[in-house]
Amino acid sequence: MNLRTLFVTCSISFFLIGCGVAPNQKPISEPEKKPPFDTDMSGQEQKALENIEARYANSKDINERNLSLLILANNYKSADDCRAVSIVIKHTQGSLNNSQHVAISNLLKAECALDSIGNTSDSINKQPLLSLVIKWLETVNENGINSAKVPLSASLNTIDFATRAQIASARLLAQNKQYASALHQLLNANIIDNLVDHPKLRTHFYNKAWEWFSLLDQDARAQLAATYPTLSEYIVFLNIVEDASLDDNARQASIKQWLSTRTNLMIVSNLPTQIQQYLSIEHRQNQNIAVLLPLSGRLSAQGEAIQQGILSAYYHKLASAKKSKRVIQSTIEFIDTGSLNTLNTDITAESLVPYDTIIGPLLRSHIDEINALNLVPQRQLVLNQTQPRTKDGEGLLAAFSLSPEEEAQQIVALMRTRTIRNPVVIDDGSATAKRMNNAFIAAWKATGELSKNGQVQALQQISYTDNNSMRVGITSALDVLQSQRRIKQLSNLHQERVHSVTRNRRDVDAFVVFARPNDLELINPIIESSISLFTNEQIPVFAASYGYDHKQSKNSQRDLRNLIFVDMPWLLSIQRGDPLSASIDALFNKPPSTFLRLFAFGYDALSVVGNLAQLSTFEHLAIKGLSGDLSINSSQQLTRELTWLSINELGSQ
Repeated sequence: MNLRTLFVTCSISFFLIGCGVAPNQKPISEPEKKPPFDTDMSGQEQKALENIEARYANSKDINERNLSLLILANNYKSADDCRAVSIVIKHTQGSLNNSQHVAISNLLKAECALDSIGNTSDSINKQPLLSLVIKWLETVNENGINSAKVPLSASLNTIDFATRAQIASARLLAQNKQYASALHQLLNANIIDNLVDHPKLRTHFYNKAWEWFSLLDQDARAQLAATYPTLSEYIVFLNIVEDASLDDNARQASIKQWLSTRTNLMIVSNLPTQIQQYLSIEHRQNQNIAVLLPLSGRLSAQGEAIQQGILSAYYHKLASAKKSKRVIQSTIEFIDTGSLNTLNTDITAESLVPYDTIIGPLLRSHIDEINALNLVPQRQLVLNQTQPRTKDGEGLLAAFSLSPEEEAQQIVALMRTRTIRNPVVIDDGSATAKRMNNAFIAAWKATGELSKNGQVQALQQISYTDNNSMRVGITSALDVLQSQRRIKQLSNLHQERVHSVTRNRRDVDAFVVFARPNDLELINPIIESSISLFTNEQIPVFAASYGYDHKQSKNSQRDLRNLIFVDMPWLLSIQRGDPLSASIDALFNKPPSTFLRLFAFGYDALSVVGNLAQLSTFEHLAIKGLSGDLSINSSQQLTRELTWLSINELGSQ
């Protein structure tokens, strides 16, 4: 059974089970009436349940029956079979009248829920289960599992329930990103020391300690290391792992050298799995790189902009090596894929064999054709939003793109930090704007508060085709048109002149605009002019890079005052004065924003390739690129943390 099926099964079962029974519940003489067995149960599980129910039919001892069921469920949990755990525990529903049994039942449910949550990255599905886990563990702690009073651990080759409850609490804290508290729970309670007879679990929780510690900032790490001295060894490791001046080759060498001189330390005998995986990745200092780009046809301009970025990064790398007296003999070759859907016929498996690193292709159809060649390069960075494919355990693959959806999701994250609740979303009807709009709505629903009907409040959306529909859509969204109609009606009722001021809706607290720069220069003033004079509040307007032009004039910037852009840092004014920006502006005669974004995309692609092993292994890490702070998630997708810019009255950040 795959993880998705396991997750769905456990989720449904847990929601049906509920949050257990309070310890002061009235005694129950017999189990709740229900169909005897589940249809998805195996023969072995059915036989085990039949035996327990047969013994209960003779003894009529409900506590003995429930204890047998919990022993069976615990056996299945020891075998990591949470599907069977949920089936067995469902048979105790409504019949638990012993507080210790209630606690054990809820602990088993919490452990399985935490396992399921750990196997999914879907934040929508995580939150309901996390809420249940909190309630279950509260019941466990209230009832106080005491192994001496519960004769289950004697029947099983497992750790005692009190320790398991502490571990579950630590895991819950980590799921809520309270990593320092999770480490205190793990280390202060001596949980790891209690696992001496369970080397597999001991190793697992040393890995958890490393993972949680690496997700803390420098100050939090130092504070924890002062309390738990063994963590200071993790700090030394992390300093090497996170050193931005090292590439993968130099980083691996530094780690191996440090380990060779520290053979007796705890961290060496319990080396984190991430470190072991990183050291096992072969890295050649001198790489042969093939870059697959459309350098001819309708997309040649985009391909050439990316090419210039890659070349600039390559020459910068050579200059840095020369300065530090290192020799780099990596080669780089650009191969034209063409702009058609069909890949250039000159590109074959045989022609790509000499290259251990591939950057590209850019087009999705070309990526599919390259995948069909069944090549396993040492490294490949595809330049589009797609799922990398590789044979298990062979090669390092990742996907990098300037995804419009990613920008929309980060606008949602920024707005959530500002407690915005009811924005209006505007798009210009183009394909790019629609992609951003859809991604924004999906992310908004995923992170929003549920109303009484269990739904996230729907947002008002405006899609315009011309200036008139743009103005009408905005004024209608703010109820300005309705206010104007009321004013006109009152004016018609009086012969004397009526002095009036329009009002707008007060519940709209932001606008999000996915439109081109020229349209934004019109939209922002329309919003400003539609705000009532009875309020001094300025409704913020958020926009993506789609609407930002770094060469906008001072007059244009006045029309964009108080507007908040999300874009790659290299295009925002704070970085336009660096030497690289100045040289590119001079060389390409002040190129447009589109060129600069693709240039930064290419520049960062080469930088990522040099650190692909680091980013793929240590998910908490990011490198600072021209296009944003770059990291790789568990799906091997490169993610960009963008920068935001607010234009004030003077046209600056």
